[in-house]
Amino acid sequence: MNQTGFGPLLIVVSRDEVLRKDISGPFMTLKHLISSRENIRANILNVDISFSGYDNTREELFEIPEVRSYVHALDVEFPYWLYFLSRHFMGLQCLAYCYLDAYLIEEVRREDHPKQLANLIERRWGPALNQICSAAGHTEAEADSLLESALSYFMSGPTKLAEDTWVEDESEDDEEVDSDDSDGLFGLFIEDSGPFTSVAQSIRLLLRRANLPLGEIHQLAVMLLIIESLPRPTPGLHVELDLVERHKNGERTSMGIRAGSDEIRLTCTEYIILDSRVGGDSETEVWFGSSPGGWREESDFGALREWAEQFAARAADPRQEILISSDECDDSEIDWHPESSEDLWEKLHTEYP
Repeated sequence: MNQTGFGPLLIVVSRDEVLRKDISGPFMTLKHLISSRENIRANILNVDISFSGYDNTREELFEIPEVRSYVHALDVEFPYWLYFLSRHFMGLQCLAYCYLDAYLIEEVRREDHPKQLANLIERRWGPALNQICSAAGHTEAEADSLLESALSYFMSGPTKLAEDTWVEDESEDDEEVDSDDSDGLFGLFIEDSGPFTSVAQSIRLLLRRANLPLGEIHQLAVMLLIIESLPRPTPGLHVELDLVERHKNGERTSMGIRAGSDEIRLTCTEYIILDSRVGGDSETEVWFGSSPGGWREESDFGALREWAEQFAARAADPRQEILISSDECDDSEIDWHPESSEDLWEKLHTEYP
């Protein structure tokens, strides 16, 4: 279990901990969160959780029996997720899905999962939220606002909201972007905001690594600018980033981002030794792609969300090698403080009918 002191408190559960059913590491951190009223209030909506070591499985995490069992065991000791877990990342969704039936066809999933989620909140997570809010001295209205933010999260996915807006703003404009306004934007749905916010957070984690060359720091900063500008394109910028895991036999796997003014591509690559005398071959799978003007393609339903989760786990692993390159550009021409795109995300079309 690893923590980072940057951004939200990130709890990474290793596959080894899952297989050993060892919740002691994560629980030690979680227990500290509720050790005092000050700690509780200081960490409201400021925690995220992810699972590492599952990069090479195409199953969703909530479909893996040992992950589901681990989440259930951790939840027995700490059910206060609706208070602490951020609405901007995938952790809360991952935990909730572990209580929903797996391996359902999409039509059945859309019908059954909301009922199961409502039951989970009503019977366990909702009462736990009220309990921790009472312990921290929050008002009933503040507790209700936290619950409403959680329901909105489960309905629409993680959001790219300002950190101080957990109390719902009822004046928000819900109108969709006019077609003329969206012609130059990437072909994204409002639900894509959460995964790309997670990708941005992963890049921030990479920037925290020790002894990064100045060139890599600059290129990562440009990549972060591109991702955080979505769904707007960033003219003149293009960066390619790979996180590479090398194996003792010479084989390697990597996850890559190709991002610029004309494309966003998220990939997974495997290099396999075919013959030790002549070398091997690589195979790249594009999990997600989009370009300005409306084009969007996802290899499977939920592939973007799953890719973002796996990339977050890799970013938290210091053993992952960073390979990054960018097109040459004049720094003086880069707008490092672009206009906020939050309003565009909130007004995009939904993925669901």
